[in-house]
Amino acid sequence: MTLATTRKFDVLDSSEERITKEEIQLEVKRVSSEIEVSIGNTIPVLLGIMNGALRFCAALIDGLPFKLEYDSFHI
Repeated sequence: MTLATTRKFDVLDSSEERITKEEIQLEVKRVSSEIEVSIGNTIPVLLGIMNGALRFCAALIDGLPFKLEYDSFHI
């Protein structure tokens, strides 16, 4: 195991859960529903900003029942 991996596990071991996986999934579904209602019959562009957006965007894309374009950038 590398030092970076060891530090990640140290952080996980000393952290506390603030929001459950289920709560996150419910919120992603809520946001997906709001987007679906608000965009009408268009093809949106989903833009992820920074590294942390990738997992959220992937979950959001899974919850959206229409075509869209995705791109990301890092600052």
